[in-house]
Amino acid sequence: MTATVNVLLVTSASADPAAVVPVLAAQLAAGAPFAEVAARTLPAPPPPGATPWDLGYLAWNQLPEPWAPILATLAVGATSGIIEGPRGRRWIIQLVDRRVDPAITFETARPAILLLLRTRAG
Repeated sequence: MTATVNVLLVTSASADPAAVVPVLAAQLAAGAPFAEVAARTLPAPPPPGATPWDLGYLAWNQLPEPWAPILATLAVGATSGIIEGPRGRRWIIQLVDRRVDPAITFETARPAILLLLRTRAG
């Protein structure tokens, strides 16, 4: 499965994520469009037509580990709650689309699976 994802990322260089991300989550919960909230987190407005929060299609092995269980249950068009990650990272993600690539089988994915398992095992 691949998924196209929008992401809100607040870095500690721009603001305190622990303080800012709950405010962003509340704005989204109140119905603010994801793109508008995401644009406000940038240090400067994006050029017209640019959407730097849109990560495009990501394969399972491209997702940050904390996102995987959330994306597995998120409906297309839905927005997650606050996802906490290592080193104080916090994200809010929106699932834009999900698709299955029939060319990906266990055998074709096996090298990536083994690499991921070795990496996580340390």
